[in-house]
Amino acid sequence: MFHFRSLCQYAAMRLSIALLLAACLVPCASLASSDRDTVPDLNGVLVRPLSNHGQKASLFLFITTDCPIVNAYAAEMERICAAYKRKGISSYLVYTDNLQSAKEDRHHADAFKLRTAQSLRDAEHLLVKRFGAAITPQAAVALPGGRCVYLGRIDDRFVDFGKARYRPTTRDLRDALDAVLAGRRPAPAVGRAIGCYISNK
Repeated sequence: MFHFRSLCQYAAMRLSIALLLAACLVPCASLASSDRDTVPDLNGVLVRPLSNHGQKASLFLFITTDCPIVNAYAAEMERICAAYKRKGISSYLVYTDNLQSAKEDRHHADAFKLRTAQSLRDAEHLLVKRFGAAITPQAAVALPGGRCVYLGRIDDRFVDFGKARYRPTTRDLRDALDAVLAGRRPAPAVGRAIGCYISNK
């Protein structure tokens, strides 16, 4: 039989678990855009990617130049950006490594033929913090004005480092973009993103 103290501890534990699960279910921060949300492109020109430019949504792909899983996804990222640009969704490649130079980021985009999305250099991690990105590659989808409705993996091709399927069985990001275009809120990604952790340096 539980003592009163044990019951209180049990209730506190259950509440902590519930709060943790609730936090895990929130796809990403839902913050409104502001005039301070400016990030330079790879040529140093300031861009306001969260402002409403008449697009139906914006796609942010968080990447680094030296992550092998990012590079393995390069062709698929380009296909997604090109396919959904025609449907009214703008896309951004967000280079997150503040130890890399803009020149190195430009070389990476050219080498992997990442041409459709506008490339940004998030050296101060403004977008990383806003969306809560922690892995590269990781995708965020925001509605006009900056409200985030999806943060997660591109698909389930990678099960873990060094372990990949021949082709994905779940295309989480494409499903999320299709949901937005249909006027629905995207479902959270089924599984965790596999990749390289974003450095806080």
